[in-house]
Amino acid sequence: MNKVKPKGGCATLTFVSAASLAATATPSNLTAGQSAVDVVITGTSASGSEFFDPGADTGGPGFANHIAAAVNGGGVTINSVTFSNPTNITINVTVSASAIAGDRTVTVTNPDGRSSTSASAIVTILAGPNISAPPQNQTVAQGSNATFSVTASGTPPLSYQWRFNQVEIPTATTNSCTRTNAQCADAGNYDVVITNSLGSVTSSVASLTVVTAPGIAVQPTNQTVFAGQSASFMVTATNQCGGGLAYQWRLNGTDIAAATTNSYTRSGAQPADAGNYTVAVTTLAGSVTSAVATLTVMAPPSLLSPTVNGGNFSFSFATVTGFTYLAQYKNSLSDPVWQTFQSITGDGTTKTITVPLSAAVQRFYRVTVQ
Repeated sequence: MNKVKPKGGCATLTFVSAASLAATATPSNLTAGQSAVDVVITGTSASGSEFFDPGADTGGPGFANHIAAAVNGGGVTINSVTFSNPTNITINVTVSASAIAGDRTVTVTNPDGRSSTSASAIVTILAGPNISAPPQNQTVAQGSNATFSVTASGTPPLSYQWRFNQVEIPTATTNSCTRTNAQCADAGNYDVVITNSLGSVTSSVASLTVVTAPGIAVQPTNQTVFAGQSASFMVTATNQCGGGLAYQWRLNGTDIAAATTNSYTRSGAQPADAGNYTVAVTTLAGSVTSAVATLTVMAPPSLLSPTVNGGNFSFSFATVTGFTYLAQYKNSLSDPVWQTFQSITGDGTTKTITVPLSAAVQRFYRVTVQ
């Protein structure tokens, strides 16, 4: 259908129906990354439907716009549209370097706002491979299957070549790669090279971690400390394939918050902290619980039987094997530092210390444990 608008004795023909346009594009193939390419759009007039443009008369009588066009599907920018005749226009386009490969239709809009879209695709975007979803890291139990996959676009056909530690895997030539019955030797770095006629792209690296059931090589040991001292437990766990170990320490069977490494320290231990400590070591393939390590918290040493005899002062205290005891004094409790005057190694017996009476008016004594 034609719309006739008089202008100085001439008639303007308006393109109004998509069905009336058997459109072609020359060239019909565009490549991602091209810029400022002229493409001639040719339409066949049917039932009088045609392109038109008001020309140099900006907007034209009664028209606010010039003829316009769009390449549908994204990735293509129209730089300009030039009217040639009622069945031909030239569009100047730039194709984004990241344009997705595939076929595109073209829409032409006349100045009166009426438009028509080509009945089928008349432009094809050619593009090298582009990865939209790279392979992801995998952690599996020994004997399980591990599958890596990639999502890519680009002008077909796309070819795939998976690699393990940058060495090609001969049979891995699709968009996914599966390690069946994964073993320790299969752990490492995987990537994929995707190729088409326009180039190639290599994915980011995805790591495969293979884990076995854990074992304990060195158990935590019993600890005996005096109140206020720190007690530390440590475990050495093994995993045939290495890595992937998780830890949880427990006191009397109850999980200890934030105690999730291969060692645990109870700082400033008090009698309430005494008890049985264990650690559970876990992988995807199983778990193992350590032997019990007992924490004993003892009260600080007490001075027994302080005695003044002649010109000497003596006192006694019980010792525990394996600890070092320091006998110290101050002339005033306000003195900043205790002075050590004797060191004794504990052997499970009671020790007695005798010192001459001080010329000072008073002196304070204590025994500390290292």
